[in-house]
Amino acid sequence: MPTISKEIFAEKIDELMYWGLILFSLTFFFDLPINLLTIVFVLGLIKLIFIRPRIKIRGKYIYFIAAFLVLVFVSVLFNTGGASFSSMFAAYKSRFMSPIMAFLLVFLFDFTKKRIAVMLFCMAVVFSLNSAAIIWQHFIFMTLRPVGFCTNTMLLAVSNIFIVPILLRLVFEKTLPGILRKLYLFTVIINIPAIIFSGTRIVWISLTLSSIITLLFYINDKKKAVAVIITAGLIITGIFMSSDKLEKRFEVITDHSMKIGDYTNSPNTERILMWESSLKMIRDYPLAGVGIDNFHELYKTKYKNPVALETPWHPHNVFLAMAVESGFIGFSGFIALFVYLYYNAIKIWRKSGSVAASVYFLSLLSYNISFLTDSLFCGHYLKLPTYMFWFITAAYLAMSGQIERKEG
Repeated sequence: MPTISKEIFAEKIDELMYWGLILFSLTFFFDLPINLLTIVFVLGLIKLIFIRPRIKIRGKYIYFIAAFLVLVFVSVLFNTGGASFSSMFAAYKSRFMSPIMAFLLVFLFDFTKKRIAVMLFCMAVVFSLNSAAIIWQHFIFMTLRPVGFCTNTMLLAVSNIFIVPILLRLVFEKTLPGILRKLYLFTVIINIPAIIFSGTRIVWISLTLSSIITLLFYINDKKKAVAVIITAGLIITGIFMSSDKLEKRFEVITDHSMKIGDYTNSPNTERILMWESSLKMIRDYPLAGVGIDNFHELYKTKYKNPVALETPWHPHNVFLAMAVESGFIGFSGFIALFVYLYYNAIKIWRKSGSVAASVYFLSLLSYNISFLTDSLFCGHYLKLPTYMFWFITAAYLAMSGQIERKEG
């Protein structure tokens, strides 16, 4: 009776992992209760039984990631905020440790260019279909802040923040097949009105900045680049002016109005009040913070400004959230991690003109801008953005040639 070699078993599991990632690329909009990245990770662990590849990562990524996790954990040891250590550790594991498995896939799965291209193709198709659904909902059903078939507004926002800069950058990559570049261009164009209609202001800001950088860098004729930017700006302005609701939503970007006694505080006003309270928490708990998941209770009972109307679970700013919850100890690891990611991406981009490095830089920049007004990294309630960040980082390392992989 013929026997099946360990290598064949490993190949079959690797194929299952690949199809799991394809399914993730087609369904990430839905924020499914089953975490497909976790399933793929578990399959990767099973694969290790049959074959153990030798992986070497150039650079100091592992050190900075480990330092980030260790320093946040140390802050937990210093301050549990009155909660039991077991509950604090559970929160730490859920928010900080578990998403790392999306990065660890780089040790378990072979991220080839073809595989990444197929996953990105799937994402572009899903984005295009969802954008068409958003436009349909806006004009036919007059839906306020439509999301298409996405699960919620913030998941749609972070998906746009991550993926649209990647697609726009690849439109200018002449080594790609023309049909792919046309698909990416179509996806970006149809996303413009969809992003506006969905009404998330930080997405407007972050994608505007990353798009301007991309157009100025990759349209060789700078006059043409400026003309494209101006034309796009006029079209976008026209879209905003087509609806009173959109105009008002745009005006809210700089609105700080407040009327005590009536629920009319602008979102900006509420955020400023949250940030002021967060700074007071940082002043009172500078070293180890208030403890993970303790912001809400302390804000409600001790630090909430009397004129504030909301009682949030986080301060709507990742930098403040990290500093509040884990103090200088955890915050230093967080800052060091992202400084290193930028440093290495810029260094590789300048040295070799790496497409992967430029793509990652633009996506990371867009993501980090979103940190200013929401909690989309190791956040309290929406976990998928953190998984996506680590997954994109793993794919970037593979695509930029920073991984040495030997099977067996």
